[in-house]
Amino acid sequence: MPGKQFDFSVLFRVIDKMSEPARKIGRSMSQLSAPLQRLSRKFVGLSENMKKAGERMKSVGKSMALKLTAPLVLMGTLAGKASMDFNAAMANVATLIPGNIDRVKELKKSVQDMAIATGTSTDIVAGGLYQVVSAFGDSAESAGILEINSKAAAAGLATVEDAVNLTSAVMKGYGNINKEAANKSADLAFQTVKLGQTTFPELAASIGRVVPLAAKLAVSQEELFAGFATLTGVTGSASEVSTQLSGTLRSMLKPTKEMKDAVNALGYDSAKAMLGDKGLVGSLKELVKYTGGSEEALATMFGRVEPLIALFSLTGAQAGDYTKKLDAMTKASGSMNEAFDEQTKGINKAGFAWKQFKVQMVILAQKFGDTFGPTIEKITDFLGGLIDWMGKLSPSTKKVIVIIAALAAILGPIIIAVGMLTAAIGAIAAVGGPVLIVIGAIVAAITAIGTAIAFAFDTWKEFSAAMKGIFVGDQPKGGYSAEEEFFGKGGLAGMDKQQTEIKIKIASDKDSIATVEEVKNITGSPNVNIATEAYVGAH
Repeated sequence: MPGKQFDFSVLFRVIDKMSEPARKIGRSMSQLSAPLQRLSRKFVGLSENMKKAGERMKSVGKSMALKLTAPLVLMGTLAGKASMDFNAAMANVATLIPGNIDRVKELKKSVQDMAIATGTSTDIVAGGLYQVVSAFGDSAESAGILEINSKAAAAGLATVEDAVNLTSAVMKGYGNINKEAANKSADLAFQTVKLGQTTFPELAASIGRVVPLAAKLAVSQEELFAGFATLTGVTGSASEVSTQLSGTLRSMLKPTKEMKDAVNALGYDSAKAMLGDKGLVGSLKELVKYTGGSEEALATMFGRVEPLIALFSLTGAQAGDYTKKLDAMTKASGSMNEAFDEQTKGINKAGFAWKQFKVQMVILAQKFGDTFGPTIEKITDFLGGLIDWMGKLSPSTKKVIVIIAALAAILGPIIIAVGMLTAAIGAIAAVGGPVLIVIGAIVAAITAIGTAIAFAFDTWKEFSAAMKGIFVGDQPKGGYSAEEEFFGKGGLAGMDKQQTEIKIKIASDKDSIATVEEVKNITGSPNVNIATEAYVGAH
């Protein structure tokens, strides 16, 4: 067929060569469908089992995490912290009695017992113990004094340290240090709070400025506290009253000439003797009577304004009130316990029980943490030695240890994740089963297509013979055969090379070459397609 541009024999020969591989592929796909569908059905069953197992593992894991692991970790952490915090507070006490660890342990138990009894934090009670030992030294009375002050603090809404500051100032000032003395000063303090207009913390912060002077001049504790009970809320706060009373007593301890003259005129050789005989307010009344109530004479005698405020109040409008309150002070025994009972057994009984419960829980944690103390100590000792040992290792050895440590750190989470992974696989499998069924259906469709292809290639020879008679004519003279055209000399392997050679030949004179036929003639290429592509590429 002269002038024909494409040789259809190439197409048919290519299809002939592809037919056998295509038949094999189609048959293989057809054979794969049935096993794949069986596998899918088994996978669905397996997925259900894995999913159930995974869910059970997850359930057990969650139960253990919520009911065992998390509480134990939390308890261990809190217990360790509670124990170490309390031991740190007791270590402060230990500094006051060095080298006596057994005594510190004994006092530690007393602190915990007192904390429960009073519903007070062990840290606060331990701080009070430090004040007790610091003020009086450690003795057989230490625990008893601490007990009094702990109850006083709970009853007076103060800290144990406040209570110790008050009772220690009174006890040390009057030179009587024991449990009974602590109890007496606490009783007087609560009677003062009850009868006056002040608070336990305010009184604790103020009375210490007056006690040394009162004790020096033989003013009784009852008189001193009665003065605070009378004057607070009248001449000022507890702090201001302490300034007024200390000024009054200081003027009598270091008297002016006028004060000495007055004391001598009243038949005493010293103000202390007069106070011992007449008492505080009785002595002040004698001095007022001596001056005839002259404010100028009294001002000269006391030398300052502050003492006069207390003097005029106690000998004037508040004189009768002072007498009543002084009598109440002589009956103050038990006032502290009464106040403590009101705080713990009265209307707030349930609230105090809750405070005690919370303290008990903290102490339980402390004791739990103490049981791990030796273990923690051994671990820290081991780690300390390990650090020293590692510091002496070579750099390469250190790198190996770091890698091993990293792997160990990773291992734990991997083990923990097994349960979750199993459940995840089960979940995926649950979805994967239906997916594989769908895939099986797709494969079945592809298999059908493959079977059709195989059938087509099986009948290709007959079809090919018929079609060749229609489309295929004589081969071009001097050209390659159809098989060579596609697979041989002029085939795909040599096409790029031929095109390159043609382009080089026509590149220098491309303007004079007008047609593809001229390209064939100039280059000697018998292949129209190669010549055409070379011509287009060159232009």
